[in-house]
Amino acid sequence: MGFRFFSCHSLLCFSIGLISASALAENLETVELVGPVEGHDEVILEPRVDRSKQWLVDRMDDFSEDLDVFFVQYFFNSEVFEDDIGGNRAVIAIDTRREIGGDVDYKLSGKLKLELPNTNKRMKLLVSSEDDSEYEINKQPIQSIQNASYSTAVRYILNERTAWKSDIDVGFRGGLPLNPYSRLRARRYGSTFGWQHRVTQSVYYRHIEGWGETTEFRFDKNIISNHLLVFNTEADYLVQNDYFDVSSNITVYHKVDESSILASQIGITGDTDKGSMISSYFAGLKYRRLIYRDWVYASINPQIEWNKDREYRRMWVLMFNFEAILSSELN
Repeated sequence: MGFRFFSCHSLLCFSIGLISASALAENLETVELVGPVEGHDEVILEPRVDRSKQWLVDRMDDFSEDLDVFFVQYFFNSEVFEDDIGGNRAVIAIDTRREIGGDVDYKLSGKLKLELPNTNKRMKLLVSSEDDSEYEINKQPIQSIQNASYSTAVRYILNERTAWKSDIDVGFRGGLPLNPYSRLRARRYGSTFGWQHRVTQSVYYRHIEGWGETTEFRFDKNIISNHLLVFNTEADYLVQNDYFDVSSNITVYHKVDESSILASQIGITGDTDKGSMISSYFAGLKYRRLIYRDWVYASINPQIEWNKDREYRRMWVLMFNFEAILSSELN
């Protein structure tokens, strides 16, 4: 079988966590007045916890089965770059993908998120390899590493003390010509009828592509012992295209043990370019396991796909993933 190597992206990542008395003071700088204690003239000062962090704490308390969104998202690295968890974060991943009967393709990607010092944890540096969701053929892996491009941005936390948590990113998307961009994001957490939910609204501008917006809805519920049901829908609208790109999926996560999770997923993608049109749909399983200490993971993901460009013929795909997640907060 012939092997072709996809374009590899590399990123030398590091994560530095520093805990000091001054950092602790920053966490407690916003306080609420509770009131005097009986028999004393003093008052008790209580730290005010921002809503998004408290939501995660409540999630861990709610599930006696010890399966929650916080655990799943971190274990599967589904939102390690876009989540609301504090601390420095770095990810290096190697992925392989093979269409049964075809060649094996490879991809190397990396992401880095650093909290900048002396900014009261409100400013972060973000670096990510470009096109990390796509596989690209390159028969000279070493050259492709040297020519890898990255997106770089600074994120500033605008508001994290109210129901809506908001932040703004300003930076450049990699490659030449440079593509400056900015994005304003607002996110709200909540709970209704036993369902935990999260709504995210983003408005962005990219110099090359122009204006756009993204809306995401996520709902999750613990259904039976050690099982978590998650619905996720996202719609992206680019003004110059004048139509929506839509994706939706349903996933059931099963916690096998403390070091492994099995996920069953079905999903569709499509757009509204010429009316409602499904461009692809899929069904698959993903088994992910912690293989070294608390930061190296491996996954196997068999999947069936039906794509428009293949005239919706059934296609069997097998994917593997090896990933190192370095975190000053979660490891």
